[in-house]
Amino acid sequence: MTAGLPAPSDIQRRRIAYRRRQTVRSVLVAATSTGVVGVLLVVAVTGSPGWDRVRTSFFNADVARASFPAVLAMIRDLKGDGMTMVLATHEMGFARQVADQVVFLDGGRVRESGPPAQVLGDPTEPRTRQFLARIIEAGRL
Repeated sequence: MTAGLPAPSDIQRRRIAYRRRQTVRSVLVAATSTGVVGVLLVVAVTGSPGWDRVRTSFFNADVARASFPAVLAMIRDLKGDGMTMVLATHEMGFARQVADQVVFLDGGRVRESGPPAQVLGDPTEPRTRQFLARIIEAGRL
């Protein structure tokens, strides 16, 4: 016990223990559901009609360049159908068009996040501004 503080009552100890059990259950449920959703997402994506074309494009640079517009169109269609997606891309123009939220990562850390208009149009972080300046200079935004 800490000097000067009264010992917790039996009811308080039971409440604390209950909260800890609930926290553990919540974490377990979240981890399990995340795993299940991940598996379902993999099954849904790999079972979709365009998956073979997407998969083969990752192994052939010529196919990738030729099919890139089709892949972007497929992602737009999936979003239009209400699919929730998490994408990592350097295609900032595409991200601006289809994203509900943009997260800028640098060095494994979230540097900035928010709506596309804010993050890509008026970023607050210097590192985000530096990255976007290079993207704009390259003509990709």
